Amino acid sequence: MRSYLLLSALVLVVSCGKCSGESPSKQAVPFPQGKQVAEAPKPTRPNVVIVTIDTLRADHLPIYGYARDTAPDLRRLARSSVIYDNAFSAHTNTAPSHGSMLTGAFPGVHGIRQNGMKLSASVPTLADILHQAGYATGAFVTGWTLTPHTGLDRGFDVYDAQFPRSRRPGMEAWRIADRWLKKTAAKNAPFFMFLHMFEPHFPYEPPDEVTLKWLPEQTALTVPLDMQLPGLASKKRLSAAAINEFTARYDAEITVADKVVGRLTRRLKELQLLDNTLIIFTSDHGETLFERPWIADHGGRAYDEQTHVPMVVHFPQSEYRKKRVAAPVHHVDIMPTVLDVVGIDVPEGLPGRSLREVVHNRKLRGDMTRAVFSHARPEPDRVPEIRAALLKTGIITAVRLHPFKLIEYPMANGQYFQQLFNIETDPGETRNVASEHPEQITALHGQLEAFRQRTATADPNTPVPVHSDEIHQQLKALGYAQ
Repeated sequence: MRSYLLLSALVLVVSCGKCSGESPSKQAVPFPQGKQVAEAPKPTRPNVVIVTIDTLRADHLPIYGYARDTAPDLRRLARSSVIYDNAFSAHTNTAPSHGSMLTGAFPGVHGIRQNGMKLSASVPTLADILHQAGYATGAFVTGWTLTPHTGLDRGFDVYDAQFPRSRRPGMEAWRIADRWLKKTAAKNAPFFMFLHMFEPHFPYEPPDEVTLKWLPEQTALTVPLDMQLPGLASKKRLSAAAINEFTARYDAEITVADKVVGRLTRRLKELQLLDNTLIIFTSDHGETLFERPWIADHGGRAYDEQTHVPMVVHFPQSEYRKKRVAAPVHHVDIMPTVLDVVGIDVPEGLPGRSLREVVHNRKLRGDMTRAVFSHARPEPDRVPEIRAALLKTGIITAVRLHPFKLIEYPMANGQYFQQLFNIETDPGETRNVASEHPEQITALHGQLEAFRQRTATADPNTPVPVHSDEIHQQLKALGYAQ
C-alpha cells in the first residue's frame, strides 16, 4: 500500500505540472490524411489497446454460445486470443466501470461511484503510468459519460471526445483513432490506445438492414422505438413480436460495433503491429432486456445480465491462443495485466491480478474460489420486483463465490434487503433462496461488509451527488436521470 501511495503522489506531481490551462494535446487535433504511413521499426515494448463496447452482455456474443453471429470480427480475433468465460464488471454504469479498468481500483477508491462524478486526483491511472514509461497515449470515446469531466483523460496525450450530442457512432471515433494510430506507428515508440463504442446502449438504432438480418420473416421494422423504453413496468405490455424486434435491434447494434473491432485488427495487421500488441476487449456492463419487469435498461440491479461481461485478451505473439479460462476475472484485473505484460511493476495495494498469470497457471485457470464484487447505483423504481423500502442513496453491492451470489440493497431501516441465488442451478437468478441458506448469508454478508470497508463504501447513506443542470440534462438524455 505504501508503494501505491508513493506512486500516487509521484503521478500527482507530474500531472500538476500541466495543470495551468488546457493542454493543447487534449484538444481535437488534425491528423494527416491520405495513404498509409510507411512502416517504422516496431518498438521493443508491446503496444497496448483496450477496446470496450458499451452495454454489451456476454451472452449475446457467439463466442459465449449465442446462436446469432452478432460479432464475427470479435470471433476471428478470439481465435488468436484467450476467452475468459466468467468476467464481471465493477459497476452497472459506464463511468465507474471504466474508472476501474483504467485505475485497477474499485469505484469507492477511485472516486467515480456514479456517472457524473470525477476521478480522485490521488489515484494513478494506467495512462499516467504508461505515459511516464514513454508510451504515446490516445483515447477515443463515444458517450458523454466518458468525457473529460470524469478525469479519465489524465495521462492521455490525445483524449478525443468531440461530439455535438450525448453520443456519436463508434465508426466515427474509429476514423479519428485510425489516423492517430497510423501517425503514432510511424514514430517507432510503443503506444496505448483506448477505444470505446457506445453501441449497443439504448436507444437501439442500427441501420434497418442490419436488424432485418436477424428477422428473416420480416421485410420492414414495425415497432416504434418510442414505447416508454427504457422502463416499461411490465414486459407483458409488449407482444412476443415486439420483444423479438427489440432484441434484434440490440443484436444489430452489437454487429455495428463489431465492425470497428475488425477495422482495428486489420489495421494493426497491415502495420505489422498485431503480433506485438496486447489487445484487451471487454464491456463496461450488460443490459437487462426482457428477463424482468423493468426492461431495456441497466443500473439499479446487479444481476448477471448486467454484471457478466465479455473478456477477450490477445497477448503479444498470440501467447496462450485458443485457451478458455473458467476462473472468475474482473475489471480490476486489467491494469495489473497490462503492466505485467509490458514489464512495469504493478503498484502495491491493487486488488486485481494479472490475467496472464491466471491463464499461465493451469491450477488457477479452473479455480472458482475467488470472490468477485460488483456495484450498482440504488434506484428502487428499477427493481419493482423487490417490495421493500429501499434507499435511493448508498450503493448496491454483490459478491459471487461459486456456486452462490449475494446482492444487498440498502434499506431505509439501516439494514440490507438480501437476495441469494444459486447460480449453478439458477443461472437466471429467478429464485431468492436466502431463507434456505442462513450459513451462506452469514459468510457472504461478511465478505460484503469487509469489501465495503476496504473500498470506502461502508456508509449506506452516502449522498447522491448534486449535478449541474448541464450534467443532469446529459444524464437524462442517456436514460440515467428522470
